[in-house]
Amino acid sequence: MDIKKVIDFEINFPSQFADVVIKPYGKLFYNLDNTISHDSNHGVIIDLSCDLNQALSDIESFYHEKGLSPRIYPAFLQGEEETLKPFLEKHGFTYQKYDNLYFLWQEDSKLIFNHKLEIKRLLEIDDQIIEIIRSEDKGDWTINVLKRNIQRERFHFLAGYVQGKAVAMASLNMTEGLSRVDDVITHKNYRGQGYCSALIHYLVDYHRRISENLLYLYSAEPKAIKIYRKAGFVEFKEQLSSWSAWFE
Repeated sequence: MDIKKVIDFEINFPSQFADVVIKPYGKLFYNLDNTISHDSNHGVIIDLSCDLNQALSDIESFYHEKGLSPRIYPAFLQGEEETLKPFLEKHGFTYQKYDNLYFLWQEDSKLIFNHKLEIKRLLEIDDQIIEIIRSEDKGDWTINVLKRNIQRERFHFLAGYVQGKAVAMASLNMTEGLSRVDDVITHKNYRGQGYCSALIHYLVDYHRRISENLLYLYSAEPKAIKIYRKAGFVEFKEQLSSWSAWFE
């Protein structure tokens, strides 16, 4: 597996639903129609050899001028955290590390399909999908990202229904050679009934039928990770360190 290709996809992923400004030191993503979305509004420092004080000052000015809180995501560079943290602290950024684990699909799914679940690909975000998202307190930022993403041909949004009621959802974000699983949510009133497992089992087979891309995802949620492992996802040998830093 080409980890550099995954890193490139991770860095540039927001360009699917946000605008981007290229700087000598990196990239600044923003979407003024979705200001509460962190994924839509953050910078990435790609060149650690640059003047980091100047880069951080420029990032602060850029987002403040747009009425946004400055935020920085990783570029997954070697020695990145050790290099950036002193500068982030100096500029008053709050730093947080996450326990995300990255997984690549490699094995046949051992999940059992719940035959009560009818799964469809949707081309718009309707009220039932919004209800699922809000049941997990994901908020409007997720809804706004999905509404922009779903317009793309290579974005596949799947929803699971029981007697006409949408109870679970997941998406596939596809690019050249890679596909990423996102937006996996089960309505809080329908959990513990195998619907998420059935949807992931279906998603893996669905992806295999439409693409030869490598399929991957990340998660920090133990219950979800258990499902992903049963679906045939195996941990990356070379893990990516996830973190963010923001300036209030």
